[in-house]
Amino acid sequence: MKLLFKKKFKLKDAKSYAKKSGDKNKIHIDKDVEKFSNFKKPIIHGCYIIEEIFLKIKNIKYFERNLIENLQIFFKEPIFVNEEISIYLT
Repeated sequence: MKLLFKKKFKLKDAKSYAKKSGDKNKIHIDKDVEKFSNFKKPIIHGCYIIEEIFLKIKNIKYFERNLIENLQIFFKEPIFVNEEISIYLT
């Protein structure tokens, strides 16, 4: 496995993506999410995370060299605002 990148998504990132995507569900952008859900922090949009992964892969030119045969993305748990994630290529 090769570490592709680490990233910590901020609330301002989630709000910016919500505006761009049109997905303004409060579970992603409201800092007081615990008032109306079981979560203590907002959850980062899954599609936003996937977009970031594709941008990183594109920037290192894996697509041009046809090195990606299969892409599997698993979200075992929600990814919260200010939580660092690590993305690996295998």
